[in-house]
Amino acid sequence: QYSTQASATGTGTTPSVTATTTSGDIVIDFMQYEGLAGATVNSAGAGQTVINNEETPTQDVSGSCSYETASGASTTNDWTASASNLWASCSVVLED
Repeated sequence: QYSTQASATGTGTTPSVTATTTSGDIVIDFMQYEGLAGATVNSAGAGQTVINNEETPTQDVSGSCSYETASGASTTNDWTASASNLWASCSVVLED
């Protein structure tokens, strides 16, 4: 069952979003960089399993998706990118 969502925006190489969770929840996150010329490599944070990690240099966009099992009252999904620019990230919590 879907319970909560969270979102964040910013500029830089380390996008992250934190959702309210309980232990055992599954947190799915989506992250997108905009305005990047050329390839950008996005690396998922610790504990995240990558679902999709794709860049589209002809459209100057890269996007990534992962999931993680929550272990406490909040879960942060974060990424590290090889270039700095505008980003947006959101997460959805599926209750245990």
